[in-house]
Amino acid sequence: MRKAALRSGLVFAVVVLTAAAAQAQINAFDGTWSARIVCAIAPDGAAGYQLDFAAQVRNGAVDGRYSNPRDGATALLTGQIQPDGSALLKVDGTTGRTEYTVGRVQPGTPYHYTANARFAGRSGSGTRNELRRCDLTFGRT
Repeated sequence: MRKAALRSGLVFAVVVLTAAAAQAQINAFDGTWSARIVCAIAPDGAAGYQLDFAAQVRNGAVDGRYSNPRDGATALLTGQIQPDGSALLKVDGTTGRTEYTVGRVQPGTPYHYTANARFAGRSGSGTRNELRRCDLTFGRT
């Protein structure tokens, strides 16, 4: 009986230590990051643009918000950074001036896309998955 209790205790300790190590890896990315999204000229001629904003990471969860009150453009960047630094990020927002939008949609039109990213140390980068080429870069502040 004593051996079984000892074995159970060891298994529990290993599970707790493994979970703590995984949490520490996720928390390694916590803090304030500068975020930049640079989108190239689209195939239909929509102008390229750049968005710069801050993003917070807490327990590996990304939350970044861009807003331009002059033209109504917004972007909400969310996602989860995995312990290995990989992340699938989502960007939801509303369009600004028509010359920057694919299809020349009206300002305030909702949009959504995803980006695959990788974080390591004090930096990160990613690429948009849909529609037009956009590069995302991150730096810990």
